[in-house]
Amino acid sequence: MAGHRLDAERLGLDRDPNRSSDREESPEISTNSRTVVWVFLIVAVVCMWAYIRARSRPVPSAPPNAALELKVERIEGRLVLTWNKEADLLKDAQNAALTIADGDHTESVPLDIGQLRAGSVVYQPLTGDVSFRLEVVPRGGNRSSASIRALAAPRR
Repeated sequence: MAGHRLDAERLGLDRDPNRSSDREESPEISTNSRTVVWVFLIVAVVCMWAYIRARSRPVPSAPPNAALELKVERIEGRLVLTWNKEADLLKDAQNAALTIADGDHTESVPLDIGQLRAGSVVYQPLTGDVSFRLEVVPRGGNRSSASIRALAAPRR
């Protein structure tokens, strides 16, 4: 019956619950299990932190059509000044002025709403150094302006 008893022991049938097991859990397995759990928890916390931080970043408040986006182009000796006629600033414009500095000569030209919404003006320069400054005053808002400079290549 000794063989029978070994089989019963091997199957764990005659175990006394108060008796310690012949095979105790090795500390190495327990330590590895704890390490895996800690690593998982740390990774989960870092991922949650990154997600929350990414979601809390401020969204740029300026809409894409907010800027005047001045551009100047030289065509057949004239300067063509253009701006973003779809800019939100222009939709509520009360008045506007275009200041042109051409060499030593400076002139401020008031623009009506129609000219402002046309999005461009043509200017015949006197010198090779011309600066434009477009200033817009919206209803109930602060003045906004944009500037650009056009330099002509020296003649040879």
